Amino acid sequence: MVSYGRAPLSTPYLLFLALLLICALAVALVPETVVRPEQLPAYRPRRVSLPPASRSTFYAAAIGAFAAFAINGLVLALVPTLLHQDLHESSSLLAGVTAFAVIAVGVIAQFAFSAMGTRGQLRIGLTAMVVGSVTLPVSVLTVHLWLFLLGGILAGVGVALLFRTSVATAAGLADGRTGARCWPPCSWPPTRDW
Repeated sequence: MVSYGRAPLSTPYLLFLALLLICALAVALVPETVVRPEQLPAYRPRRVSLPPASRSTFYAAAIGAFAAFAINGLVLALVPTLLHQDLHESSSLLAGVTAFAVIAVGVIAQFAFSAMGTRGQLRIGLTAMVVGSVTLPVSVLTVHLWLFLLGGILAGVGVALLFRTSVATAAGLADGRTGARCWPPCSWPPTRDW
């Protein structure tokens, strides 16, 4: 849209706004499946509550999720700049397709490896993320576009699998008694037993 459309600085935002309105309409039309209590309890933030034996596993999963987000943010933020300045590719379409490919291969990898166990996904994810993260700067130094694309794709696969296994590991630590308290953003509605 930036290269070929009219008003390149406003058209993408208008398109996203239209898509957001369509999504809001779709959500408004979905019937409610949960009966809400008449009076909601007062919300108070909760502390993370984990059995002592699970804390190291939870922290490792949290670090994995943080690393996945960090690598993903770094790759997606730098793709256009590196393509333009270091690889001498001025196509905005190429920058957009590259960023899309990083995310798309991550989604495909999550589906492709869903039948595999968590350990196998973690091994593949960590390997792909490390190799992709090393390949990206090497491709910039050697000025090879194909290596840059390969590094981005490997990083995308690694990020997606690492994030998936991190969330699955953290969610698996919740027992029936503590429920969602091991993951504070998911702890609604609040209870008074914290």
